[in-house]
Amino acid sequence: GGRVFMQAVSASSACPRRAGLLALARSPGPRRAWLLALLACACCTPARGASRSELLPVLGGAPSARVNRAAVGAMERQLTRDLSNIKLDAYTPSRIELALRALVLAAIFAPVILLAPLALISSWFRILVWYALLRRTLGNAGVAFIKWAQWSSTRNDMFPAELCRELGQLRHSAPCHSASYSRKLVERAVGQKLEGYFEAFSERSIASGSIAQVHRATLHGLSVAVKVRHPGVVEHIATDFAIMQGLAALVSSLGLLRWFDLEETVKQFSAVIGQQTQLQTEALHLRMCIRNFAAWPDCIFPRPLLATADVIIESFEPGRHVSDFTDPPLEHVRPQPPPKLLKALPPGAPAMSGARTVEVPLSTPPPQPHVVWGAADLAPRTSHFIVTRGEDIYLKMLLQDNLMHADLHPGNLLVRNHDGDKPAMILVDLGMVAILSKDEQRNYLGLLHAMGSGDGRAAAICVLRFSDAQPNADRENFEIEMDALFLKVCRGYGTAPDFGEVVRGVLTAVRNHRVRIGPNYMTLIINALCLDAMARTLQPSYSTLDAARPLLQFHKRVPGQLFPFFLPLARFVKGRVDGRHFVKAQRHLRNGGNGQAHA
Repeated sequence: GGRVFMQAVSASSACPRRAGLLALARSPGPRRAWLLALLACACCTPARGASRSELLPVLGGAPSARVNRAAVGAMERQLTRDLSNIKLDAYTPSRIELALRALVLAAIFAPVILLAPLALISSWFRILVWYALLRRTLGNAGVAFIKWAQWSSTRNDMFPAELCRELGQLRHSAPCHSASYSRKLVERAVGQKLEGYFEAFSERSIASGSIAQVHRATLHGLSVAVKVRHPGVVEHIATDFAIMQGLAALVSSLGLLRWFDLEETVKQFSAVIGQQTQLQTEALHLRMCIRNFAAWPDCIFPRPLLATADVIIESFEPGRHVSDFTDPPLEHVRPQPPPKLLKALPPGAPAMSGARTVEVPLSTPPPQPHVVWGAADLAPRTSHFIVTRGEDIYLKMLLQDNLMHADLHPGNLLVRNHDGDKPAMILVDLGMVAILSKDEQRNYLGLLHAMGSGDGRAAAICVLRFSDAQPNADRENFEIEMDALFLKVCRGYGTAPDFGEVVRGVLTAVRNHRVRIGPNYMTLIINALCLDAMARTLQPSYSTLDAARPLLQFHKRVPGQLFPFFLPLARFVKGRVDGRHFVKAQRHLRNGGNGQAHA
């Protein structure tokens, strides 16, 4: 182990401090193990003397002489002060507002409610008609219902798979607001006109979600993304969730869906979404993740520069969405015309009507045919990097940070792989995170260890701990079904179990026997399923459970306080295992195989 560890850290010996520790660690003596642990700590921690130019992310991932680092540094220091005293927007709807909104929602949901009895009777009508009607109704009902539908589409433990697939289409709905509204909010956040603050600002959004939309801009020579919250989001969400909580209380008082704990579910969900509407919290989450992954140069987060409740300015990190390769579009898309940029007048140019900026349209390139990307368009080593690094990030967040990105799907993962450069993974959209307690970490790891040992009953016991109370769970039959499931599809490490199939079987058993699962546990499960599906697409022969074995066993055997020091060693061992799998898979492909053989 010591020899392997020395190989892992030899590349880090260029730093004088690490070189000295490396020399001490090579010397014999009883303190060698402690010196190895100290050296691991040194390798995990960036040197204090690192300059800001080494840490500052810029367009293309390389320092640029045009970036005004002093101005950017001043913005970061001001943001640190602002985040220490966050003031969240609060809104309490009046009774009149609640009554009027309830009438509007009653009209919107009337068709769904009237056709519900027929949906209960006929399964084909429910799947083919009613689910689609429900999806369209939720999409028309407003932000709160869209977010609830998006969240519900991940809860296979509560809802049928057909409904989850239908509601999952709302994850791609992206309302946009006007450029004039974005201008008003950004100017209020920066305290001056856009023309005097940015060197360039795109009036057309480059992305949009249910909470905010994103504009591209240039600030102090740095390419930045400006996220602007949609109008009325806070008010609409507060009003709709107040109505939802009232309905949940009514349902609970009638004794319906008692096993579901509807009141607590709505309360937890409204708190999470309420935090996501405050964009300062995303800046805070980005800061935390940047600190946690400071020693991972190939794991990049946008660096926030300014944040208010409705505007956040962060570094723009170029890359291609992993979803472009895992979920390629099925139909051709007409290319959009280029956006207009607000661009500063060149020095010495005559002013026009006292204006400091003019609108300069970008040149229009000749129309190009739409390119449909897929996993085959990625270089094998890039595909391997995406899968292995995605799993490494997930395991680090779980095992060390206790802070999990709450939406770790391929659409929020980008890969940057410039010619001649090593690939890098970029994580975006950290509006929602799951802060794990020690009990949540221990119970979820217990499930993974049970899967590694092929013990279905131990897995069932861990899942039953995924909620503080299980008043309606059929514990005995749940354990029996879990035991039968594991005997069929999960025999433990080394058998290349299909992680997705195992977890989907667990969720089916959870729904059949009315077992409750807390929201943080469901976040962990859904993220794991997303990563496993990504691996199945990009590296079909990769077994996520077998690949996670070195890190999981290191964490199980090493005391918790020492695990961060030995994480580089655990990652090195996992990297060797992943490397052997890659070589074996490529050899299998060259020999005419189909890539399905598991390592």
